[in-house]
Amino acid sequence: MKRVIQLILLILVSLLGLASFADAIVIENPLTSEDIGAILTNIADKLANIIGGVTAIMFIASGILYLTSAGNPEKINSAKKCLTYAIIGLVVVLLAKGIIKYVQGWFPG
Repeated sequence: MKRVIQLILLILVSLLGLASFADAIVIENPLTSEDIGAILTNIADKLANIIGGVTAIMFIASGILYLTSAGNPEKINSAKKCLTYAIIGLVVVLLAKGIIKYVQGWFPG
């Protein structure tokens, strides 16, 4: 288990190191609009971007957990739980964006 945690930390640190080679990260203010619907849409879009990245990391982490389980049923269940939670998180984000768009359709203008 200690090796798995070390491997995950190594991957995360290496990914953070790669981010230093990227262009400057610009975070736009989501509250630039006067319309509450546009504000909610902007916030949902930003959260979807962040959670999308976290979901990708969780997919990779669950794959690593599964590969390093060596047939141990407890570790396999842990990997399955990790994958399940990653999928649930992704579905919640997609539903949140859909619900916001749906509710915006109720209010004209």
